[in-house]
Amino acid sequence: FEVNRLHGSGRPLAPITDTTGYLKVAASDRALAFNDPANTTLAGLPIGPRNGVFTVVVTDGSGNMVERTIEVDLDGIDATGGAGFGDDTSLDDLVTALNGVPNLNAQITSDGRLRVFTDSGFDVSFRDDSSGVLATLGVNAYFQGRDARDIAIAAPLAADPQRLTIGLTAGSNETALAIAGLRDRGLESLGGDTLNQRWLKSVERIAVRSVSAQTQARASSSVRESLEAQEASVSGVSLDEETLNMIAFQQQYSGAARFISVINELTDVLMGLV
Repeated sequence: FEVNRLHGSGRPLAPITDTTGYLKVAASDRALAFNDPANTTLAGLPIGPRNGVFTVVVTDGSGNMVERTIEVDLDGIDATGGAGFGDDTSLDDLVTALNGVPNLNAQITSDGRLRVFTDSGFDVSFRDDSSGVLATLGVNAYFQGRDARDIAIAAPLAADPQRLTIGLTAGSNETALAIAGLRDRGLESLGGDTLNQRWLKSVERIAVRSVSAQTQARASSSVRESLEAQEASVSGVSLDEETLNMIAFQQQYSGAARFISVINELTDVLMGLV
C-alpha cells in the first residue's frame, strides 16, 4: 500500500493518457462512502483510504500544466455535524470530481474499476495523495493484489516499464528515494514500525512458535515412549525372563524324575526282601 501510494504520486517515465485501477468495486458499493462499513468491497481491505486530498496534473503537448486538488472527505461526519457517512466521498463522487478537471475524463468500467483518461494531446499524473485513495483503487500502482498470496507487479507496469514513476517531475527522483526510504521509516499502517522492524518481528514470532512446537513434540514423544514402556512391562514378553523360567522348570523336572527313580529302586529292594 505504501509503495503504491508513493508510486501513484509522481510523473511516470512516459506520459500516461489512460490508466485503470485494479480494485473491482461491487456495483452496490459504488455510491457508498469509502469508509462506510456497509461498503463491503472497501471494508474487506487491510488498509483503506482516509480523509485527505490528492492533486491531479493535466499536461498538454507544450508542457503547460493544469493542477486541481481533489478532496477525499472521509471524516465520518454528515452535513448535520453528526456521525455519519452520507456526505463522505464514494467512488461515484470521485468520478464526478475527476470529470470536473479540464481535459480529464473518468468512468467506472463494467467490472467496477476506476478508469482515468485524458483528451487527445494531454497526459495525466497525480501527486501528494494524503488520502491513499489512488493506492487503494490501484491507480498507477506498482503492486497489485491484497497480500502475499497474490501480490505481483501491476499488470500495466509489467506490460510497459515506461509507466514506472521515479520523480514528481521529468528528470527528478523524489519518488524513487521515498520508496527506498520506506525500509527505515515508521509507517502508520504498520503501527509505527519500519518495514525492517516488522520483518524482524515476524521472524521472531515464527521462531518462537517453531521452538514451542518442537518442545511440545519432544514432550509428546517422551510421554508416548513412557506409555509404551509401561505397556511392554505388563503385556510384553522378555526373552531373558522366559529363558530363566525354562531352566527352572527343567531343573524341577529333573529333580522330580530323580525322586521317582529313587522310589522305584526302594520298591524293588523291598519286594526282593519279601
